[in-house]
Amino acid sequence: MKFHRMDYLTKALLLVALVYITNADIPYVEPGEGCVYGISVYNVGEEFNRGCDNCTCNADGTVKCIKIKKCCLYAGPDGQTMKAELNEIFYDGCNKVNCTESRKNKGPWPLYTDTEPDVEKQNVRKAKLICTCRYQNWGKIWGYATSGQRVPVWDPKGDYTLDSGCPKYCPCEPNKKGRKEKVNCKSEPCIWF
Repeated sequence: MKFHRMDYLTKALLLVALVYITNADIPYVEPGEGCVYGISVYNVGEEFNRGCDNCTCNADGTVKCIKIKKCCLYAGPDGQTMKAELNEIFYDGCNKVNCTESRKNKGPWPLYTDTEPDVEKQNVRKAKLICTCRYQNWGKIWGYATSGQRVPVWDPKGDYTLDSGCPKYCPCEPNKKGRKEKVNCKSEPCIWF
């Protein structure tokens, strides 16, 4: 039986792929010690959010979620998706805002002011901050980064290996002199888990 060069290469590539897959960092917990949800591991009894839903890790390893339709989703200080309840006042990374019903729970939201109603509009214009480095995190939720900060960004352009969008870590960099800072993902590679 003769081995052709192509057969040998095919087998070698399959072996490399098999070794890679078996050594991949796939989350696992022992039964009764927690839950795996997506790429995250949670302890028994730990609560977390899935969008607006409130979820809990059960002792049998299952996840139970209570559906909540209305909330405000925003990117927190490290780019993680955060949740505010309706009528809750929260800091969106740029301004103090009031969580109100909005399209797809992703804002924008009205600014919060503790002024008298008759002068509210005038004070809102003065209080609104001009924020730079606005970005979408990996969950495609809007947030703001500070100068020099690296944040998890969903880049719809991808990179040289992929023409469609992908997750990246990108820095908030100053743009050309006199212009606003912005999150720059041009030279950053896609991140694959």
